[in-house]
Amino acid sequence: MKSSTSKASRPLSGLVVIEAGSLIAASFCGQLLADFGATVIKIEPPKERSIDTLRQWGRKYKHGEGFLPSILNRNKKLITLDLSRPEGIQVLKKLLIKADALVENFKPGTFASWGLGENELKNLNEQLIHVAISGFGQNGPMSNLPAFGAIAEAMGGMRNLIGYPDRPPVRPGVSIGDFLAGLYSAFGLSMALVERNKSKKGQLVDVAIYESVMGVMEDLLPMFSFFDITRGPVGPGFDRFAPSSIFPTKDGGWVLIAAPTDGPFKKLCLCMERSELITDERFNTQTLRADHRLEIDAIVSQWSMKFETDELVEILRKGDVPVGKSYTAKDIMSDEHIRYREMVVRVNDERFGEIAMQGVVPKMSRTPGEISHPGGPIGMHTQEIYSEFLNLTQEEIDGLHRSKVI
Repeated sequence: MKSSTSKASRPLSGLVVIEAGSLIAASFCGQLLADFGATVIKIEPPKERSIDTLRQWGRKYKHGEGFLPSILNRNKKLITLDLSRPEGIQVLKKLLIKADALVENFKPGTFASWGLGENELKNLNEQLIHVAISGFGQNGPMSNLPAFGAIAEAMGGMRNLIGYPDRPPVRPGVSIGDFLAGLYSAFGLSMALVERNKSKKGQLVDVAIYESVMGVMEDLLPMFSFFDITRGPVGPGFDRFAPSSIFPTKDGGWVLIAAPTDGPFKKLCLCMERSELITDERFNTQTLRADHRLEIDAIVSQWSMKFETDELVEILRKGDVPVGKSYTAKDIMSDEHIRYREMVVRVNDERFGEIAMQGVVPKMSRTPGEISHPGGPIGMHTQEIYSEFLNLTQEEIDGLHRSKVI
């Protein structure tokens, strides 16, 4: 890393967040907060009861766990606590009294069933910000239905836009609905913190995954309401921008070329040595190029196939045309710009050794975020949090261990 900042200088220093959830959405929200200095205390069930589904994600490596927890649990304090037992809820209450925020993704109504509904949380800690993440929101006819991110992506309209018109909708390569919900959760918590500075009161931040997806669906709704157009999948390109798609190369690679507006299109034509296309009546305006998208895309494809991938990228960059390879993990890890921007970092994980992971986003000039440690074993900070944060005696902690509450 180019620089190192103390945790005290990070923008969320002093913020204490209790994270109680599994899988991605709540975990990603907590990661974003922890990257920028918040003390995020993540609760997981004791080993004897169950293992957080997040730890079973993807291909397993050592210790029977995948790599995702190393990323999503980075910078956090990891503790165990059995929330299925009354004794565990009593400990949770002690944590919440001293916390600024609670981030959770349990089924709506779960906290209320534990005696921790909104009124009870307010009585416990009037300034507590409760971020509740769920598939369909905390109220409404569908609020109590089970949901995963995939279902919410479908309801939010995303799945129907991915793939090809003559094939079933497909899954994006990552759990994008959950990650969007995590982003909206961190944003909502940040807004609640700003408001709390004025009111001195907490509030509920209700984040539905399907709504997080709907929030980025561009002009999907007015296109239907004004023109009765139901947007659907269009393959690798845009339905109303051309040429802006992924094009094949001589060596079997793929290159994304985006030149739908007049300036870049003219530059692309010059790179192809096809200046006559600039004044071609099919292509001489942005609207006409969209109307003849298949034709112009075919012309660009025929030209792109003459070059090796790296050669084509170099030609277009020299011509000032927006272009990029369709990167694999190998490309990402070897790219000079990505390395310079510190977006691939290597952190030592006691379970796996050195592990590569994504860097911190966004970049802040004066109070940047940082990765101090990856996510670690279950309960690695249990003793520290219960003794130093809650000030429990060793006898009390030992008793919780013996009763398997922690």
